[in-house]
Amino acid sequence: MSLWDSLCSVASSAWKTTKSAVSSAWETTKSVATKAVSFLAEKGEAIVETIKKVWKTVKPYIAKVRDGLKAAAKAVGVKFPWLSAGLLFIEKALHAIEKFSDSKLAKKIDDAIRTILKMAKGMHEKYLNKKEMEEAIQREEDLKKAESFVEGDEKDAILVSKMLNAYMMISTSIQNILTEKVSLVDFEHYLRLRAAQKLLLIAEDALSTAQSLKDITPDDLFIIDMGQNLIKDNPSLSDEEASRLDSIICSKHNKKLLTFVFEEMIVSWSANLNELEAEWVIKNKAVAKMKVSLRSLENEQMLVELSKEATEELVALKAKLSGEIERVGLLEKRKREKGNYIYAAEGLLQTIEKSPEELEAEDKDYLIDDSSVIGKLIIDCAQYGKKWEKLTEEEQSLISDYSNIFEESCKQRTKELLEVSV
Repeated sequence: MSLWDSLCSVASSAWKTTKSAVSSAWETTKSVATKAVSFLAEKGEAIVETIKKVWKTVKPYIAKVRDGLKAAAKAVGVKFPWLSAGLLFIEKALHAIEKFSDSKLAKKIDDAIRTILKMAKGMHEKYLNKKEMEEAIQREEDLKKAESFVEGDEKDAILVSKMLNAYMMISTSIQNILTEKVSLVDFEHYLRLRAAQKLLLIAEDALSTAQSLKDITPDDLFIIDMGQNLIKDNPSLSDEEASRLDSIICSKHNKKLLTFVFEEMIVSWSANLNELEAEWVIKNKAVAKMKVSLRSLENEQMLVELSKEATEELVALKAKLSGEIERVGLLEKRKREKGNYIYAAEGLLQTIEKSPEELEAEDKDYLIDDSSVIGKLIIDCAQYGKKWEKLTEEEQSLISDYSNIFEESCKQRTKELLEVSV
């Protein structure tokens, strides 16, 4: 099953268990809203912007995640309280592998773990080169083989070593995209990158705070496995894996997995919209300045004969101003249209996140019907590349009114997530 099918399946299973007087209508609305944001993730470039343009805008925020971690590491030092005791169990694990397998595998695991622990001491600074990445992939295979020969604390030691190895691989894969050694393919690729990055932070917290090997839980190991999965070229999640990850995200972030992944789409677009807004402000001020200059020259012309230079300036301003006004108008139109889609997407995300009871308590129970209508419109735009101007006035008005409701909450979500990045 594909990644997005799994995410939608888990969300569907959750809302179908909700008992409500509006369960039938609610199930339809949830289904449409989920399909709409899924289309936006996969084909949103047709509506908002190319991934290259969005990435250029949002990359500085995302890169600061690692910068902040590096600064924290330098301040407190990278320490693993569990490591001293863990080394004893690693020695026992090597002995067990050698006893029940062969000395060659034990030697490989010995070398692998020593390399992993050495790298882990500088995990905020160190990224793997191509050769080291290939070696890390081989280490992963060797560690996987070793699991069957150990149990108890010794097995925990092997699993944690595997977790650290995977951590370095995921961290490097993300860094390769940040440094543009590897290019983002589309919005889905971007969303998977951000989800993997956030899972990495959860795993990092577990590694840094655990006092013993027993404090590093199966869920922590699972998170790293899922992070590796997300950065693959063609990731997939079983229903069971998606459900488990959904449960972990809920407990650690109080949000659903679908939201955990898709909210990054809205954040990236909002950052891009802010850049467009800033561009419009600058150009609009320039046009206003040109208008003032033109008006001043025209008023002067009514009183006295203009000099040759002033006359040439007047002619040039008249010729230029018309085109600039049109360009600023088109920029404002693009800004308004993008805002409509982005803020509407926020509304759809809230529809997916919340129960009918929660929306009713917030006086937003109208979303049960409205989100279904808006979702279908957005699916039509995303699936078939339908442009804003091809929508009817009524359809444009529906999206605009809906998006206006969620503009502030969208900006708040963006602010909170970008502050976490910084």
